[in-house]
Amino acid sequence: MGEGIEFGLICLFLLIIVCGAFVVFYKHHRKVIDTIEQLTNRAEEIAEGTYDNVILPEGTMKTMETRHLAKALNKMTKRLRIERERVERRKEQLGSILSSMNSGVMVIESNGKILYYNEPFLTLFHSRIRSFGEDLLHKSFYKYFKSDELSDFIYQVEEEEKLLRKEFLLEDGNQNKILMVKGTPLYKKSRKKYGTILVVEDITRMKKLESIRKDFVSNVTHELKTPLTSIRGFVDTLKDGAIEDPVFSKRFLDIIDIEAERLSILVNDILILSEIENGVETWKTMVCVEDVIDEVVELLSKKKKDSVLVLKDMEKPVTDYLCNRDRLKELILNLADNGVKYTNHGTVRIQCWEEENELVLQFTDTGVGIPEEHLPRLFERFYRVDKGRSRKQGGTGLGLSIVKHIVELYKGTISVKSKVGEGSVFTVRLPYYLNK
Repeated sequence: MGEGIEFGLICLFLLIIVCGAFVVFYKHHRKVIDTIEQLTNRAEEIAEGTYDNVILPEGTMKTMETRHLAKALNKMTKRLRIERERVERRKEQLGSILSSMNSGVMVIESNGKILYYNEPFLTLFHSRIRSFGEDLLHKSFYKYFKSDELSDFIYQVEEEEKLLRKEFLLEDGNQNKILMVKGTPLYKKSRKKYGTILVVEDITRMKKLESIRKDFVSNVTHELKTPLTSIRGFVDTLKDGAIEDPVFSKRFLDIIDIEAERLSILVNDILILSEIENGVETWKTMVCVEDVIDEVVELLSKKKKDSVLVLKDMEKPVTDYLCNRDRLKELILNLADNGVKYTNHGTVRIQCWEEENELVLQFTDTGVGIPEEHLPRLFERFYRVDKGRSRKQGGTGLGLSIVKHIVELYKGTISVKSKVGEGSVFTVRLPYYLNK
């Protein structure tokens, strides 16, 4: 009986030990499993690109293996986070650079998908985009851009695998744009081609300036050639014996003098225009505008037609204007003289007043007027409404162009209203704020 009780107690004790060991083992195993699950979840987060969560401290890991694993994950997370931040900074810098460019940029993958573009590209080609305003990233270029010429250019870049340039004439409403498109293939480090990058610039203004330059050279050549030919012809005539005839020699010398004066005026106008365009500005001083107007009126009164009266019309004095006095006099003289040349009978009235912190100069004539179709080109160099009349009056075709450039030099504006048979009104507004 006693032995049976003793055996039972031993069995009970062993059962308790086994149960206790199982409980201890289970708790330890559960902690290890929980730790491994946490590490596994963290590894999955890292695989998905989430590097910001904090891993459990390495010291809380229950086994050497989990401690090593946690340490490795911590180290890997830190490196990946640093690398991601570096990549994001470079991406942000590159995006800022490309978005701040005036040139349009677009990257197109070999499959035609749009990998990158900036706003200037869409602005330049907005008339060729089927759904303007829609996000085009990863969309098909050929689906959204209706330009066979541009598509052919991209295909040519891909085929020839080199940098190509091409000019595109783009009809944009009432205004045509000239675009310079540069295309170059993109390669991976393995030299495998994976797309094309397009860089687009609006060269409309540059082309216009180039055309103006060519026209200017052509016009200057013509304007110089005409009086030089005349002078040369009369000199040869005088040398051939006409100098012996007092009547003919005086007449020819008078013509040579007129043509030489015309050349002198032309060269002087070209020099003035060149100085203004190059921003060459000599000494500025506070100028009494009324005094300058008086000088111009007196100067024109000496050489004006008897049938044309030049008048100054100022109700009250205006504030002195800070400028180059010669520039202001050139502006007033050219506009007033232009009115005299194109007025057969009547008056040329020069008015001046202050308005909203601006100096306003207005020139009103009762001349022949200017047809409306000529107004947009009136201030172009060598542009003449009536070429025959202008040359007969001794004009170079540069007067109004000089006026426009002087006005722009002082950040002002000039406008013109005209009616054929009734006359013209030129209004110049120069801001006073530059005086401060």
